[in-house]
Amino acid sequence: MKTKLLFFAILFSSFFCLNAQTCHNYGDEPSGNTRKGKLNVNKNRHTVPAADEIDTKVTISEMLSSKDDATLFSENKAATITGYLFDALPEGPESCNCKSSDVAKHDIHVFIAPHKNTTSTAQCVVVEITPWVKLQHPEWTADYLKANKGKEVTITGWLLFDWEHIGVSAATHPDKDSNKRGTVWELHPFTSFAFTNKK
Repeated sequence: MKTKLLFFAILFSSFFCLNAQTCHNYGDEPSGNTRKGKLNVNKNRHTVPAADEIDTKVTISEMLSSKDDATLFSENKAATITGYLFDALPEGPESCNCKSSDVAKHDIHVFIAPHKNTTSTAQCVVVEITPWVKLQHPEWTADYLKANKGKEVTITGWLLFDWEHIGVSAATHPDKDSNKRGTVWELHPFTSFAFTNKK
């Protein structure tokens, strides 16, 4: 009897652990059909955009002047922008990573400024390094990016309308002092990163 109980305890434990470690591309949502589930699916993209998927009309200036219009760009497209590294901040548990406590599964928010004399993240576009991008480019750490603050960079990534941050976006609330970003339009994830070597 004790042997049977031990067997079922191990079986249950293994099943629970396996499911606890499984995080779908829609995160902790019940499916990819909810509004947040669709957002998580886009955040967790695992592909590098092809040349014909890049909207060449998108610039950092257009993103910042978008007024957070959700119809201005297409989330089925990617974009390439050029700006200045302003800051990089590691994120934590969130819906898209199933509230994981594993640092390897957390995003890194990178703030790209339109000008070298930018003074606040509220003037920046957010681009993100996701867990999948970390695996492709382990050298892209927050410390590495912080060490290169102020340098001009060109970045390519998928366009994402991250509506969850609209309350702290300067494009929606231009007169709000507590804004944390310039727009909810992001490049998330970004898959290409290079210094322009411009002084």
